[in-house]
Amino acid sequence: MVVLYIWKIEAVQNRGRRIRSVVLLVVLTFFLFLHNWIAETVPQAHILPNVERIDISILLERAEHTEAELQILSAQTGLHPQSIQKLLDQGRGQELFLIQQQYFAPIQLKSLHSTPLTISEVLVDEGGGICYGMPLVDVQEGDILLTKNSRFLGWRNGHAALVVDADKGLLLEAIMPGTDSKISPISKWSTYPSFLVLRLKEEYRNKADLSKQIAAYAERQLVDVPYLLVAGILERSLPESMTTVKAAGQNAEQATMKEKALKGTQCAHLVWYAYKQFGIDLDSDSGVIVTPFDIQNSEYLDIIQTYGY
Repeated sequence: MVVLYIWKIEAVQNRGRRIRSVVLLVVLTFFLFLHNWIAETVPQAHILPNVERIDISILLERAEHTEAELQILSAQTGLHPQSIQKLLDQGRGQELFLIQQQYFAPIQLKSLHSTPLTISEVLVDEGGGICYGMPLVDVQEGDILLTKNSRFLGWRNGHAALVVDADKGLLLEAIMPGTDSKISPISKWSTYPSFLVLRLKEEYRNKADLSKQIAAYAERQLVDVPYLLVAGILERSLPESMTTVKAAGQNAEQATMKEKALKGTQCAHLVWYAYKQFGIDLDSDSGVIVTPFDIQNSEYLDIIQTYGY
């Protein structure tokens, strides 16, 4: 009996050691996978242009430009041809030299922990201090800003924001858990190693100046909304929108009273929600949750400026 008892104790101890060994192996495998994942993710923070840099001085000396010439300047600066034409019309063509220089310049960056699990990547100078890189050249109310320089563990989840006042340089964003959506300066986006400026296509924004309406609605109704990582997963239906109420013949004040408060949001959901109120669904894959990359692929939007993508 004593021998059997000792044998049972040893069997239990051996089983415990095997379980601990398996758990340890799983944990080590997970961290090895995570390390390799992050190592592959980091180089994607900023991608240099895949075209050769050329001398654009001859093009800028011309008084008028063909569509093909504007496309060449676009490839050399990351700006939409319409934005380039706007600069030229304003006599600011020389700025394109500086934009081109920054567009092709190699960068240095560092990762900052927003929380223990989330990381933001920012540009740094030779001394390691945070610095400004590419300026946002042409932003308007209703424009959407995207960056891929936000990571959760190894996942490059990205970040999104909505321009609400271009003259004052202000945008609306939901940043991270534990905070509420707030108005922030646009200028901080020039510290990111990558960003996109997206704009509602002309055929949509010309309808009653829709972009400005969306921006005004967001600034009025979507500030101080609690951050909710799973926003949109459990319920994709929207509260009754201003557009719906106005279509029933009610005025703006009555429409605002009809709106229900948004209980929670995250960065891409906030942008999607503002646009969806006006009948535009920016979720390109109609998945269970909207992400910055879903918005990036939306058929409703044009890329006005690209940097590091």
